[in-house]
Amino acid sequence: LVLEKTGCSPTYAHGPKILWWKEEHKQIFDRIYKFIVPACYVAGKMAGLKGKDAFIDYTYIHFSGFGHAEKMSWSEELCDVFKVPSSKLPRIVRPWDIVGKLTSKAARDCSLIQGIPIAAGAGDQAAGFLGAGIVDIGRVVDVAGTASCFTSCVDKYIPDVK
Repeated sequence: LVLEKTGCSPTYAHGPKILWWKEEHKQIFDRIYKFIVPACYVAGKMAGLKGKDAFIDYTYIHFSGFGHAEKMSWSEELCDVFKVPSSKLPRIVRPWDIVGKLTSKAARDCSLIQGIPIAAGAGDQAAGFLGAGIVDIGRVVDVAGTASCFTSCVDKYIPDVK
């Protein structure tokens, strides 16, 4: 079910880590407002966002273990199966959405100009595929990096469930 919905192996996702917090450290799990990925934490910190403003761009949701990749939304079915409240998951945005502006503190710390718009960004592979021109159906790319993958551009969601 996880692979079918997310398109990602459950062992290669944040879902098991979230479940570990739930099972092994329930009191801490209960206090966690939102589960986010590091890139979104950094962007949010630089924009001065609060927990209620937490976000994740849709290129990352498959790693959560609770995303519905085809619909680019949270899977209530997966959340129900694993008893993880979807309220603990951040809002889903597009990679190019502006999530905030650079705070004065972040601007000083980074030697940048205060108020620069901060876009949500995208996962490394999604950004790399776009950069490699994998935008037409039938184009393929082989990534031989830390996370090796052979990917092709298709016109619909097709999880590799085998």
